[in-house]
Amino acid sequence: MRRPLAAFALLVLWLLVNALVGGPGPAPTSLQDAVTRAVLPQPAMAAIALGLAALLLRWKGLGFRQPRPGTWRLLWLPGLYLLLTATLIAVTGPPPPGLVAIILANMLLVGLSEELMFRGFLYSGLRDRLSLWPAALITSMLFGAVHVLNVAVTGHLRLALLQSVAATMLGLLLLGLRLRMGSIWPVILLHAFWNVGLLVLGRNATPPPPGEPLPIAAQIAPILFLLPLGLYGLRLLRDAAREERGARPAPPPSPAQPNPWAPPT
Repeated sequence: MRRPLAAFALLVLWLLVNALVGGPGPAPTSLQDAVTRAVLPQPAMAAIALGLAALLLRWKGLGFRQPRPGTWRLLWLPGLYLLLTATLIAVTGPPPPGLVAIILANMLLVGLSEELMFRGFLYSGLRDRLSLWPAALITSMLFGAVHVLNVAVTGHLRLALLQSVAATMLGLLLLGLRLRMGSIWPVILLHAFWNVGLLVLGRNATPPPPGEPLPIAAQIAPILFLLPLGLYGLRLLRDAAREERGARPAPPPSPAQPNPWAPPT
């Protein structure tokens, strides 16, 4: 099977595993409820399925290698966001350590599963047929689109659409870091700790009832907050594209054509 088709087949499999594998107890009523109750089986099973696929298909280009030397500095902007989140958590009061441990375990599994699917299989599969920019944009938009499925838990479509837009911008950042750092490990950790911060900060927030419109400020503020990260991701992708062009070997020179008007030697 060609790698782009195989990548989309794995995406369907990944979605089915996340949708059909059930957790313990009754269905969760919110995302916070889902990730604070117990360790989730869905991302664990999805990651295992993708790991088996990588072995069976002998898939290359997933990024499981050490980051390039000197590239950790590229995390400066998301690092500032994480520092701000940690400060807000400290000011508002951290949750019990047991709750943090459950959230962290779930988000590490989610980070591994989603990064392996999107910045691993999907992007590398698309690169077999597409150049960097189309593959990057398709990967990031699909990453955002699957977050619309959160409506099954929240029951609030507009909130799920807002999460989708935010995830698309975050996806640009994660893929830019993945390409510039040459490794998927930093983005797995960044993805996990980003989600932990959001979930801990929002653990006491009351989601709007299904069908109730969101205030305009609640729709605009998250987008404006994440916009610098999305723009930074685009810059990283631009640098990755330039780096790729610079690493591409130059075509061999054309053989010199004889001059018919030159005097014989």
